[in-house]
Amino acid sequence: MQVLSFTLDLVGSIELDAHLAGEASALGSAEVDRSAQGALVALALERFDGLEDLLRGRLRDLPDGRSGLWSGERLFELLRRERVLERRRARAVAVAAKQASEAYGLAVLNLLDRIRAEARSLRHEIGPRIAALGDAAARLEEFDARLWRARQRFTSGLYARITPEIVRQYALRLEQAVCRLPRKPGREDVAAWTAPDEWLVRLHSDVSRVVLAVLARERETLLGLLDSVVAEAGATAVAAATEEGEHG
Repeated sequence: MQVLSFTLDLVGSIELDAHLAGEASALGSAEVDRSAQGALVALALERFDGLEDLLRGRLRDLPDGRSGLWSGERLFELLRRERVLERRRARAVAVAAKQASEAYGLAVLNLLDRIRAEARSLRHEIGPRIAALGDAAARLEEFDARLWRARQRFTSGLYARITPEIVRQYALRLEQAVCRLPRKPGREDVAAWTAPDEWLVRLHSDVSRVVLAVLARERETLLGLLDSVVAEAGATAVAAATEEGEHG
């Protein structure tokens, strides 16, 4: 499933960001206000933790029928309305699959857009506050800002592929599940799709992993910058103490 490859791409990008952030920490040499930097780390963690709680709640809500991963009852009604259960014609199956998959895809897209919007807003908010910590922090922030803009070209293309692939997978799996139904299916046959080992739950589990991987990438990107500021502050403090000792 290509969705899982997206997850691996995202995890790989987290490792790349950490490597680049480590290189960025070598820039600059001025003193940084570590208590102020600590406040920025606390702010970032609070925002991302709150966003993660929100996302996990929304992901839990998706299967109950309010968003896009419809309950067995709603899927049964959709299939019955489109006369899929009685005729099993390819066109009717495709129409029903399109309706269900696009509704689910839209719900997931809203979650991904929320992550990117929140991360972008937080980055813009703390950028000037990092730069105000001192010359070293300002240089780090400027370097990271250029890196962040370049990274958007990669992530925009990656994110643009996620939702269409989810929609495609949902529609494909629904069509396959319809083909496996008995000749005269009842509500209980469609409801069985929501069992833990069935396609509907497995798909949603995969999608949840992807959404949380997107969040993890945004979190690690920003925290990597803040970790670089901390590292620079520590190196500067050690250098200053050593110099003072030599002259003492």
